[in-house]
Parts: sequence; C-alpha cells; structure tokens
Amino acid sequence: MRKIALLTLSLFAVLAVAAQAQSTNLVVNVPFDFRIDKMAYEAGRYELIRTGSSSVPVWLFRPEAGGRVQIIVTGVTGPKPASEQPLVTFHRYGNVTFMAGIQIPGTAAGMQLTRGKLEQELAGRLAPEKATIVARTR
Repeated sequence: MRKIALLTLSLFAVLAVAAQAQSTNLVVNVPFDFRIDKMAYEAGRYELIRTGSSSVPVWLFRPEAGGRVQIIVTGVTGPKPASEQPLVTFHRYGNVTFMAGIQIPGTAAGMQLTRGKLEQELAGRLAPEKATIVARTR
C-alpha cells in the first residue's frame, strides 16, 4: 500500500514538472454539475493543464481553488475548424452531463475524452445534447 502511495506521489511530481515545461493552462467556468468518467463535479471554475505529447495529450484537471486532481488522457480527433478561443464540450443525457472534449486555440484537432461505462450505457439509449463552453487561457 505504501509503495502505491509513493508511486502515485511520484507520478504527480513528474506530471507537475512536465506541466511546467510544456503546458497549456485553461480555466473553464462550468455552470452545471457534470462527470468525468466515474467522478462527479459540482458547477464551478476548473483548471485544465495540458501535459504529454501532441499525439497523446494528458490533462491535469482540478478545481481552480485547489482540491483533488484528476488525470485525463484524451485522444486526438479529426480536423475541426480552428478555434480562436479554447473550448470545452459536454454531452448531456437526460439529467447526467459528461465532459466530452477540449479544443485549444489555433488548432484544427480536438481532444476527446474516452467515454466511461455509464456514458456508453446512456449513449446507447439517448441522443446527447451538446453544450460548448468558452474557456480562457492562463
């Protein structure tokens, strides 16, 4: 158990250093409750810090005021019209909303979050309502 805790702390330290070296920092004000896979979040301001390579973007996600950090691995999606502003997209199925994607300014590729089990189940029964929120860079 202690080894797992040390490995986890080491991973966060490495990611934090990588985030400073090669990062895109975004702040998004989400006006509704939402989920990222199994984790539920309340409406509020959140920070997204991009690390990793351009082919496998990794994001650190946390409340702007501080709190638990979630690591998000995204896949790169096909060409989209380049956005002048950072965008964060969400999919809503009934009364459950999931963060679905991120697009950073000046790029034609978006980054899509992997659907978790609950979202896959809901997507099999319901068509998503899509919401896009403009974020700001930090």
